[in-house]
Amino acid sequence: MHPRFPAFLVLIFGCSSVPIAPPSVPAASSAASPSPSTPEELQGPVAAPTPLPVAAPPGLLLEAKSRSIGATVTELGKMMGLPMELLLSTLSPGTLRTDAGLGAVVLVSERTGDGLLPPLAVAFSVPVTDAGAFSQALEQDKGRWKPRGVGFVLRQGPLEGLFCKPVVALGDATTRAVCGPSEEDVGEVAPYLTRGLPLADLGSGDLRLRVRFAPLKPRLSSPLEELKQQQSDLLSGGGALLLGGLIDPSLVLAPGAVLEEASRFLEAQESVTLGVQLNGSAWAVEVTGTWTFAPSRDSWLVRLVTSRPERGPAPEVFWRLPRESEVALFGRGVDGEMQDEPRRVVRRVIGALLEERLGLTDAERKPLDDALASLPRGDTPWALGAGGRGQGAWWVLGSEGDGTLFPSWLRRSGRALKQLAALGQRSGRQAWKDATVGLRVEESPAGFPSGSVLIETNATMVPELASGLLPWSVGATGVGEKPERWVLVATPEGKGRSWLGVASDRASLKARMRQVTGRSGKDLLGAEEGLEALRSGKNGFGGRLLVGKALQQGLARFGLAAGEGQGEVPVVLQGGVEAGKIEGKATVPGVLLGALLGATLLGGR
Repeated sequence: MHPRFPAFLVLIFGCSSVPIAPPSVPAASSAASPSPSTPEELQGPVAAPTPLPVAAPPGLLLEAKSRSIGATVTELGKMMGLPMELLLSTLSPGTLRTDAGLGAVVLVSERTGDGLLPPLAVAFSVPVTDAGAFSQALEQDKGRWKPRGVGFVLRQGPLEGLFCKPVVALGDATTRAVCGPSEEDVGEVAPYLTRGLPLADLGSGDLRLRVRFAPLKPRLSSPLEELKQQQSDLLSGGGALLLGGLIDPSLVLAPGAVLEEASRFLEAQESVTLGVQLNGSAWAVEVTGTWTFAPSRDSWLVRLVTSRPERGPAPEVFWRLPRESEVALFGRGVDGEMQDEPRRVVRRVIGALLEERLGLTDAERKPLDDALASLPRGDTPWALGAGGRGQGAWWVLGSEGDGTLFPSWLRRSGRALKQLAALGQRSGRQAWKDATVGLRVEESPAGFPSGSVLIETNATMVPELASGLLPWSVGATGVGEKPERWVLVATPEGKGRSWLGVASDRASLKARMRQVTGRSGKDLLGAEEGLEALRSGKNGFGGRLLVGKALQQGLARFGLAAGEGQGEVPVVLQGGVEAGKIEGKATVPGVLLGALLGATLLGGR
């Protein structure tokens, strides 16, 4: 996307303060239609031809538009406790029409360009009262705007060089100011932006956005096709993947299969739509999204992620997560049988590499192969909880259906690690020795629930990588300090549920595992109020995020502060698979948007 594209409101701030006026409408004539009997009677004004609608161009990549500016600002005003008039005066609307919405379009340009991604043409539009008022406003602001043909160029500021011109439009405004990084961008995008997008159905919401993948497919598929051809030439020339002196057809064909799946996955992409709905009365923002695939859906990965359309209340394992989890997610799982063949190939590749590179025998490779074979397939309902920062970060993953799932896998993984450590010591390689210093594998460790399996090591998992699993952990206290140990533990909960926990502190992890498998519910997510949509809703996946600290840290990076003292703010996530599409919704309390806007507009201080 063009680096200067996020400038939807530049014209709102840039135009001089001219009172808002309704759109000009030609006065209806009270006289009867003139008779063309004399030449003089034919010399009256001739009405301008009505502009014709424009169909979506083949290169249409992104399109976005908003509800009327006035309606959107009214809802924002409710959330921030400010009247609409004050917000509009802050925006300094000039010739802005508040009864119409904004628009933006990104096209794959017809201009030539190098690189993987094609050149883009970008422009956005702002509804104005009429072309004359718009041009007059910018002509009077000579310090910032310079005339160029029928348009104007911004002289200064971060968007210096921005070109704007008035264009006749259809839809909710008869005239729109179309702006883009260059006059060429505006000329290429303006037809659809003014006579196609205003009539397009992008769904409901205060802001609607749709991304189409078709324009990108030719450029992205080209390198894949070249690699597929190279792989085909290799096979046709008698080439083969020789590992350990054996020729395995599955290994020989594996690279080509991966490339073919990448092509099919790319071809299956159709569009992604997003919608933002403001509800000032309920103090909430709803963000909805849909990921749409082509009807054929030949891609294995697409079929895998859409393989479980079941919906319902969140599974019981989700409500057993710690209540203080900053990230709490659940899902129904994916089809396990679809994974069997790819997993078999991966195991064979790893085994062959160990045989060829390290000379390991079948007996020496067996512990690692057993661990790979028992790796959970994720085909049952699951829930993930995470919290903490830096060396205090922790994660717990629960799975329904089999109480031995995680303990059996971690037990086999422990045996594999011991075997690799012994081989490393025998080889005399210092890297192997360093990676296995302090390795401990314990059955039923003291203080953990019965039947637990624990692995403790100070392997080279750096805190930046570990804490980075929480998206807002960057910059948190403790990041950058090397932890002494990392602890993994697998715990059964009866016959129908098991847990996997990770932390750098053994005592903290012990408390988490006793918490999720215990009887008390007051410290579990099930005791939290305000999650009715997850208790009774029809969801295939979802969860709850706590984002108060995340908001503060994110704004602090830009020298702003907001939301201090208000605590964590819950964001509820819902979604599922519907007719081969992935649908999702996030419900955000208005206090979060109010804090964000307050920090942005008022400096956050």
